[in-house]
Amino acid sequence: MKWSVWSTAGLVLALLTVTACSKGGNTDYRADYAAARGFLQKGQYDSARVHFERAWKAAERAGADTVMLDVSLGLAYTHIALGDTSQGVEIIEKALDQAAKDFGDTSVLYAGVATQTAVNLARAGLLEEADTLVGRAIHAWTDVPGKEANLAGAWFTRGVILEMQEDYASALNAYKKAQAIYQNAANATEQNRQLLEQKIQQMEEQLKAGSQG
Repeated sequence: MKWSVWSTAGLVLALLTVTACSKGGNTDYRADYAAARGFLQKGQYDSARVHFERAWKAAERAGADTVMLDVSLGLAYTHIALGDTSQGVEIIEKALDQAAKDFGDTSVLYAGVATQTAVNLARAGLLEEADTLVGRAIHAWTDVPGKEANLAGAWFTRGVILEMQEDYASALNAYKKAQAIYQNAANATEQNRQLLEQKIQQMEEQLKAGSQG
C-alpha cells in the first residue's frame, strides 16, 4: 500500500491504494484508473471523473470489489472538487459502509479507507466528521509494525484538518507527532521530512503572529 498525502503541503486526495491493482483479475479497468489519477494530480477534475466512472464500471464487471472501493473514493473527490458535494458525500458513505463490511471497522485496511475518506470530507467542509475518521485510523495503525508511514500520514491529515479550523496550536502538535513517528518509517523520504518541517514552521509562525496581534 502506498500513502501519498505527503505530495503537497495543501489538502490533497490521499491516494491510498487498498489493494494493489496489478494483482489478479480482469485488467480492463487499469488504464482508466491510471488516467483518472493522472488527471486528478493535474487538477483536471472533469476528465478525472470520466475515467474514474469508466474504471468503476470495468472493475464491477471484473468483480474487483476492493478496486471499486478505491476508485469510488477518487470519484467522490472529483465530485466534491467540482462543487457537487452532496453526490460526493453520498459516494463516501457507501464506500465506508462497504469497507466496514469487507474489512471490519477496526482493521488496518479500513483505516486506509477512513484516512482517504477523511480528506474527502474535509474538502467538503465536514471537518468534525473528517477528524472522527482520522481518529479511527490513528487507533487502528498505532503500534502496528511496518505501518509507521501510514500512522504518520494519519496524524498529518489530522494536522491539516485542524489547520483548516484555524486551531494552529493543535495542528502544530499533530504535525510534530507525525514527524516523530515518521522518523521510524522504513520508507521515509527526505521530501516528506522537509514537508513536515515546513508545516511545523508554518504553524509556529501562525502562533507567533497571533500572539503579536
